[in-house]
Amino acid sequence: MASVSAFTTTAVSSDGLTDESDIVKPRTVSFCRESNEVIISLNNQPPDATVRRDNTFLGELELRLAATYVLDAVSGRSVQFYTTDKAIRFYTLYHHPILKWMLSFFVVLNLALVLFERPAVPNLELPYWATMVIEVSCIGFFLFRFIHGWSFTLNFWRDEKNIIVLVTIILICIDMLSFLVQAVFGVAVNAVRWSRAFRPLFIVNFAEGRQIRRAFRNIRRTLPNIINVLVLFFITIAIFAVMATKFFEDRLVLILF
Repeated sequence: MASVSAFTTTAVSSDGLTDESDIVKPRTVSFCRESNEVIISLNNQPPDATVRRDNTFLGELELRLAATYVLDAVSGRSVQFYTTDKAIRFYTLYHHPILKWMLSFFVVLNLALVLFERPAVPNLELPYWATMVIEVSCIGFFLFRFIHGWSFTLNFWRDEKNIIVLVTIILICIDMLSFLVQAVFGVAVNAVRWSRAFRPLFIVNFAEGRQIRRAFRNIRRTLPNIINVLVLFFITIAIFAVMATKFFEDRLVLILF
């Protein structure tokens, strides 16, 4: 653990001299690299920290908010959230490593369902109710994550990514209900799960997918400058593909027959 020793905040008096402040008291601040946590000592916390007077200390809420801003700076996050005590606790819990790993797990599991749903990989197909149970658990966690982020985020509905997540969840639920009704009435043999195409949207529209969004954004910005080179490259591949088809056409016929 990398520890920062206790510090004393000083204030400048009217005559230009620095005097020790009566409001800010010395506190020990430490930073744990393993868990990325900022620890601030509250040993001299007054009984009622919500009411600040000339002789009171900094409240626990202000210190927790400052520690959250420090962690945001270390992690490269820029999320506007409410500064109430409850919102700060929810925000800290939202970025807990366990919840992040759980989100990654459910995203991968949701994408892997295509291997087990009909038409599935040979010998891997599962009954429709098994895949439905797995998908319901995934959608349930996505919905929990969505509501959790809504509980502390400022201007939550102005972010189009949140709207995309909600619309995707609604469309998947509609598709699941329609498929379940068809399965109950025995007409699910020809049913198609059209909502599979929306599953990758969870990768890029949750907050943890900002690196993937940044990569796609860089590709989109770079593509106009190299489009002429890409066109020439694909034309070259097409020409050589046609030439190879003509050269080896007779040999392929002999092999097949």
